[in-house]
This record gives sequence, structure tokens and C-alpha cells, in this order.
Amino acid sequence: MAAMLSISLNPNISASISLHSIFKGNSRNLRPNSLHIIPIRTRQRPEQETRSLVVVNQAVNSTQVPVQVSNVRFRLDNLGPQPGSRKKGKRKGRGISAGQGGSCGFGMRGQKSRSGPGVRKGFEGSLN
Repeated sequence: MAAMLSISLNPNISASISLHSIFKGNSRNLRPNSLHIIPIRTRQRPEQETRSLVVVNQAVNSTQVPVQVSNVRFRLDNLGPQPGSRKKGKRKGRGISAGQGGSCGFGMRGQKSRSGPGVRKGFEGSLN
């Protein structure tokens, strides 16, 4: 992978480095050897002769994993989710050992955290 970086050798140019990113994904999916290019914005004073220097960076990509190709055709009998993509949710009300604490996932106060039938149908919680 080659990247070109243009740098001006004129000392009368003021440069501002922009470090913003448009990445909105999961930071755990980033590769450690990914190549980052930082854009440099320059303001040039008029009537100045400029010389530019071009730097070519050859990044070594030695961490490629070979992809295994499977000869199995996709049919309705062998379709399924990827391993680890489906996770069961926590079941509420199973005691303190289920991982939700002493209130078993229902919260500390309120009618819906108490035992019994809960809120009846049509009840809006008015005091009048």
C-alpha cells in the first residue's frame, strides 16, 4: 500500500493540522498496522514561489490472514447465524445469582418492582 504526502519547503507557509476522524464504528475492530494519513491544510501568502516535496510511504502489510474458501453451498437446511453473534438476554427475576443484583433487574422502588400482578389494565397513575 503506497501513500503520497505532499509537503511544501517554503518557510512562509503556516500549516494547521486537522485531527478529525469520520470513523463511527467499533474501536476494537481496528487493525494495529493500519496506515493513518493526517491532512495538512496550508495557507500560502501571495507572490511567493513554492517548492514541494513528495514523500511516498510503502507500508508493509505482513499481518494478512489467508481466507479459507468453503465449497459448501448455502441452502435452507444449513443456514444459521455466525458463531457468537447471538447472545441470550438476561432473564429478570431469577434471584441474586443471575447477575442483576439484589433487586433482580426490576429496580428499587415502584409498583412494577413489587411482587403481585403489577399495574392493572387501563391504569394511568393519576392522584385525582
